[in-house]
Amino acid sequence: MARRKKKKQPKFTISEKDLNEFKRLQNNAKAMIRSRKKKYGVDISGEIDLRKSITSFKTRASYNAWKEGMKKLKYRADLQITETQGVIASKKQVHQSKLEVNRMKKKLTPVVGKKDTFKNKYGVEFKPKDLLKLNLQTNVARDMEIKRQQYLESLPRFDKKGNRIRDTRKDKTEGQVIVRDKFDPTKLDTNVKVKIRQENLKQVSDPERYSRRDSQLRMNQYKAMRQAFGEDAKDVLDYFDKMSEQEFANFYFMYARSSMGFNFFYESSDSSRKEGSFDDRLAGALENVRTDIQRYDKNRDKYKLLSRY
Repeated sequence: MARRKKKKQPKFTISEKDLNEFKRLQNNAKAMIRSRKKKYGVDISGEIDLRKSITSFKTRASYNAWKEGMKKLKYRADLQITETQGVIASKKQVHQSKLEVNRMKKKLTPVVGKKDTFKNKYGVEFKPKDLLKLNLQTNVARDMEIKRQQYLESLPRFDKKGNRIRDTRKDKTEGQVIVRDKFDPTKLDTNVKVKIRQENLKQVSDPERYSRRDSQLRMNQYKAMRQAFGEDAKDVLDYFDKMSEQEFANFYFMYARSSMGFNFFYESSDSSRKEGSFDDRLAGALENVRTDIQRYDKNRDKYKLLSRY
């Protein structure tokens, strides 16, 4: 039986009305991104399909589908940010956490004589609001970690010869991201562990957690290179100065195996100097960075688009 040919899509002719609508939807989305970032410190840009130009759509159908999605942004629960129990989270995360807390309470025992208080087999007590906060913080941190993991794994990697690495390992983040387990109150056996968990979750559920880490990474690398190379590294650091912290972090992970993973902090021990090879290795390390900068610069416009989270 002969296959029926698919109907060819008509050519997408852009009208002035289309162009105005495109600009309006783009501006609304950008305003939403700015407001979330300013008020809550949350960057939702990675969840929105922003386009550089309306010409990126090849058919009317693809443009209409994008347009409908952009009109529904304000109704998406994952983009509606709120502060609950002192935790910055999306309404989707809050709703999910409330459902999970209701299931958790069934695994705990009500405390006799104490209203709305539950305990586990170790005698550690929780109130529903405590369960919600701990669980919500854990979910926020997990979501951040999963997105970060997916993001880092999407970045290209290069070996010392400049060849793209096709990594088949399960964990491609080289230990940079560890996704924590779901919150389970039945496993906490002392109040001290609850307090430790609370303190830890304050840090890891902060929406600006990874931006601070990118800033620290850049600071550490600058310090290390200045200490190791001095003025010889000026051209390299000048190039890095033109990058945002996100872009620098991307560069670091892309070339971690070829140049950026070199330990620029070195020990000035007698043995290393007697061998006479360490200084050569150090000079070679700086040249490797310069080589990778040249490779990166050829595709910089493309690689800059990888900065999402």
